[in-house]
Amino acid sequence: MSFIVRLAILVFAIILPLGAQAGEFKVWTNNLPPVKDVKDGLPSGIIGDVLIEIMADNGIHFETGDAQLFPLKDAILLATETPGGIILGTMRTTERDSMFKWIGPIYTSTMGFLAAKSSNIELNSVSDANQYRVGTIVNSGSEKVAHMQKLDLEKAFRLTDNINAIDLLVGGEIDLLVFPKSSAFYLMLEENVNPNDFEMVL
Repeated sequence: MSFIVRLAILVFAIILPLGAQAGEFKVWTNNLPPVKDVKDGLPSGIIGDVLIEIMADNGIHFETGDAQLFPLKDAILLATETPGGIILGTMRTTERDSMFKWIGPIYTSTMGFLAAKSSNIELNSVSDANQYRVGTIVNSGSEKVAHMQKLDLEKAFRLTDNINAIDLLVGGEIDLLVFPKSSAFYLMLEENVNPNDFEMVL
């Protein structure tokens, strides 16, 4: 069974100071198109567009270079350590709850275990996945939920790059990938891979 996750924009300094100007806020995110991305140094994707509108409503406009791509674990660290730091869209967990001021939810995502249809993998529970080569994205919401449901992270391929994760699944170097379904299929299309050859098995 796949799990549904709501993503929110996380803002470390949500109370906007009087006279706040462009350049006073920095955005960090990992690339997870079409949900969140950075283009030309600006927030992009579904959640990025929402953030731009929220800030514009408060008289703040981003400039080129105000947004940067990092692996998720680094993006979270940078956002917590920098005044005016924003992390663009991540799952709200008990561990993260007190670290941020939250705006959202903005987006609902279906996450689960993806496999090639040709693998004929069947899972009845998350713990069943431990017999396979499983890829996760370090510190992602999907990894955290899967771990809470008994995925053994010591055996997992814990990755930091989404495109690399997709490539490993497509290339058969991992059997399963814990990932958001819509973003996985989007990235496959970007890599000229037919997403119809893959399915969510749990």
